[in-house]
Amino acid sequence: MRAVAIGLAAMLLASGAAPAAASEKGLSFEDAIVLDGVANELDGIGAEHLYTNRHEPGWVWQRQALVHDGGRVYDVIDLTGPEGETKSIYFDITDWFGKMP
Repeated sequence: MRAVAIGLAAMLLASGAAPAAASEKGLSFEDAIVLDGVANELDGIGAEHLYTNRHEPGWVWQRQALVHDGGRVYDVIDLTGPEGETKSIYFDITDWFGKMP
């Protein structure tokens, strides 16, 4: 499991995505984040956590909801920030939803 997490972290770092003070992507279905290189649900869940930890430092997961919209499948992650603020981050998980390693 640790090797998977390390591999996913390396993949995200190699993607060149710069950390942002606040997410600029993933705030709606239309702008949902697609995690490249994810092949199954186990890897996808880990990649979602790595992404939010990197792009939303100090924010804590409160809830995850599976949503079907327009023929696509999304994870909507509700986060709470350091000052108590809240936001939702949308991940398009269509490519790996329901796939197991």
